[in-house]
Amino acid sequence: MIIFAHPDDAEGSCGGTTAKWARQGILIHYLVLTNGDKGSGNPAVKPEALAKRREKEQLAASKVVG
Repeated sequence: MIIFAHPDDAEGSCGGTTAKWARQGILIHYLVLTNGDKGSGNPAVKPEALAKRREKEQLAASKVVG
């Protein structure tokens, strides 16, 4: 289980190790503690829309890692 605070933290900190484990057949679970809705300095970006975008990004990244 990979536990991290923000979307994309896992890939930046342990993505290589996670990918290696996945290639070895180890089942990986991600636990993301926040939804990423505060991850922009742009006041025009609505938090709800940003959270949805971060979720899609995280799902895509986890598929790449395995």
